Amino acid sequence: MKENINTETSFASFPEHYGKFPYLLVRISSAVYMQIPIRFNVDIYKENFKGVEINDISLKLIEKYKEDKTSKLHDIIIDRTRIFKIEFEEEWKAPVRLCLVEDPETANYFEGREINPSHSIPNGGTLLNQSSKIIAMNSDHYLKE
Repeated sequence: MKENINTETSFASFPEHYGKFPYLLVRISSAVYMQIPIRFNVDIYKENFKGVEINDISLKLIEKYKEDKTSKLHDIIIDRTRIFKIEFEEEWKAPVRLCLVEDPETANYFEGREINPSHSIPNGGTLLNQSSKIIAMNSDHYLKE
């Protein structure tokens, strides 16, 4: 879903935990997305983390996933995303379109019960955090390293 980004009208200011792979995007409406951060082993932190938490993941699994997006951790993230989608739909009382973004060229689109892998990730439009505050407009949805 790459669209031409007009840098003269783009804006991005990612709060802590946002803009880092992997993350979830929920399509709120046409060209409006909400980013949901994913973090591993959150139980070791004292802070209140808003986002998807996946605990009991070894550093070895995380390192393997960085090299290979088809590794075992990918399957764990897919399963956790399915659960998140069900919970989100129950909370919103409506079906949602969701995308798991794993890197700049790897996405999994969750629509209904189907998961469609793609090499094209969403970008542009208006990006919100979980408090519905705008964190980016007309830009990529991730931090460049």
